[in-house]
Amino acid sequence: GKSTLLHDLIYEELSNGSPRGWVNSSLSFSDIVMIDQGTIARSPRSNPVLYADAWSPIKEAFGRTDEAKSSGFYSTDFSFNSGMGRCDSCMGLGYENVEMQFLPDISIPCSLCGGKRFKDELLEIRLDGLNVSETLDLTIADAQVRFSKFPKTNRKLTLLKELGLGYLKLGQPLSTLSGGESQRLKLAKYMSPLNDGHSPALILLDEPTTGLHMADVQQLINCLKRVVSSGHSLLVIEHHSSVLFQSDWILE
Repeated sequence: GKSTLLHDLIYEELSNGSPRGWVNSSLSFSDIVMIDQGTIARSPRSNPVLYADAWSPIKEAFGRTDEAKSSGFYSTDFSFNSGMGRCDSCMGLGYENVEMQFLPDISIPCSLCGGKRFKDELLEIRLDGLNVSETLDLTIADAQVRFSKFPKTNRKLTLLKELGLGYLKLGQPLSTLSGGESQRLKLAKYMSPLNDGHSPALILLDEPTTGLHMADVQQLINCLKRVVSSGHSLLVIEHHSSVLFQSDWILE
């Protein structure tokens, strides 16, 4: 009945404003958020650096290089979602789907760009010694250090590292993330302090420690503490004793 309580009663009643009035709150929440382990990939091009909104300063820096200016490329071209820099064959996907008659479709690297997603002339442009494809191949932890001079990017990547996701690559498709990784990535949005005039959110989680190593559980707890200190409220269904020990209230 725990998940029924969380999903069918608390979430449905508070988020939809049900007239039945089974669940009420004296607090004002800007949003009622259910963070589960479902995928967060909105498109095949979705990746951690785009999801965290940390890519813009990097592509703008690419666009300011002398090589980009002399070649006629702008910051918008250093994106595989749009622009003139992405591969004309795969349109920035990096792979091609091959239909199989009696089997699931398979994906193979693009025959034109070899999976690098961008045109050869764009890949000749380098920022701190790396082209755009090599940059997207950096881990979050490595990129956080390399781009420390970009405050917005560094701040966002630091959050992802604190979530225990520093090993993910910037350009890794979100569809390849595990349920636990997806869940922690969703928490990043609520780890920054609330802006003036914004109400806190009520965030609901259903057994977020599932499949996590003990070290990852501690990182998750640290993230949950950060979410609470940012002004939000958490309601967590959990069996793990470490999470229970850190709770303000326990309903058994």
